Amino acid sequence: PHDHQLEGACKALDGSDVLAITPTGSGKTGFLLVYMHVAQAIVKDPEMCPKDLRSRMTVDPCMVLVCPTKLSNMTWCVTYPATGLSALVINADTKQSAQEIGVDIWQKASSGVAVILLSPEQLSSPEFRRLMKDKTFARRLMALNVDEVHLLCTWGARFRTSFTRIGHIRAHFALSPVFVIALTATVCAGEQMDTICKHPSFHDGQYHLIHRSNVRYDIRWLFRTNRSGLYAYRFPELDWVLNTDTPRQVVVFCQTIALTHRVFTYL
Repeated sequence: PHDHQLEGACKALDGSDVLAITPTGSGKTGFLLVYMHVAQAIVKDPEMCPKDLRSRMTVDPCMVLVCPTKLSNMTWCVTYPATGLSALVINADTKQSAQEIGVDIWQKASSGVAVILLSPEQLSSPEFRRLMKDKTFARRLMALNVDEVHLLCTWGARFRTSFTRIGHIRAHFALSPVFVIALTATVCAGEQMDTICKHPSFHDGQYHLIHRSNVRYDIRWLFRTNRSGLYAYRFPELDWVLNTDTPRQVVVFCQTIALTHRVFTYL
């Protein structure tokens, strides 16, 4: 593991909330992997841990990771088992699949699973509320983690309001402290940072910040004038995207779904 991964995991194990702002591909997964593997190791051998910290380690420890996208859900679900940690994805799709074969997916989450990957909508579901009231599960839960936490500023406001319930969920476990590890590659100082800290209840001086530069010196910015209107159906200035000698992958980002459809149809 990298030094910053060990730093974040150790701070969380010591009882501090952690906000990690590190570049894409820098190993944000490692924060959670190290955290949970160390927790499991201490449960097996309490002598590894100072006496005053042992009470934080629970039998059959688990953590919840809120993933805002299905792709990240499935990516994490492959990553964790590959390192020896059991994982369970709970979103609309997996709930439907479990129901079709008569499996109670929330019962599976109550014990024996180290990492529970939730879509934001599940935070406000009656099933998750029942799980939180389960005293056995409450004792198991060590951390409530958030991936792509910067999306709280946009999706949390209107699109997926359940995302903002992180703080409410945490408050439910006030008697058995649940620590938060929030991960992102993109946060600006000011209003965005304030919003991100507000919902998980990060207070100044009471959480550990890891901030590594996400500057990409291997990226070159080229600005070209777009002569087609936003409501056009032809975009000849984008022809270069397809007219290349070597096949390559290109991402065209548009502000609206309608514009995306027209650009895609043209290309």
